[in-house]
Amino acid sequence: MMQRFGALLLLTVVACGAPAGQPTGEPPDDEPFIEGTITDRAPFVPVTENCLPADQLDPDTPVSSDDPPVCTDPANDVVGRILVEEPGDGNKAALTITGGTQILEEFGGGYEPGDFARLREGARVQAWVSGPVAESFPLQATADAVLVRGE
Repeated sequence: MMQRFGALLLLTVVACGAPAGQPTGEPPDDEPFIEGTITDRAPFVPVTENCLPADQLDPDTPVSSDDPPVCTDPANDVVGRILVEEPGDGNKAALTITGGTQILEEFGGGYEPGDFARLREGARVQAWVSGPVAESFPLQATADAVLVRGE
């Protein structure tokens, strides 16, 4: 019974954990996209009431600020967003955290899996991205991995 539970747990971690090609429990080998302090965080709140499903929208219809919001796609896997600021130069990145973002914490010389709750304001982090980056201020991207640095 315990072996079956362990195998199921391992399968769950492997299936849901690290980005493709990244070993579970280890941060990426390459340089992080940004290193700094989380100065803001916001859990994602899906829009499910008093909204219009996206498939019912007509792209040729004029829009107005009085229109109801578009409903969140049920397949959306966004967990939240964090703002990371580098010390000194003022570089900032607004990072989307999804169900596929690997979150790790430094602990006892190694790494432990973390979750969005561990990404709190004031935490020192390193973050990696591989997808598109919106060249705005702050930069905007989806995080592949976030490492919460030990104190």
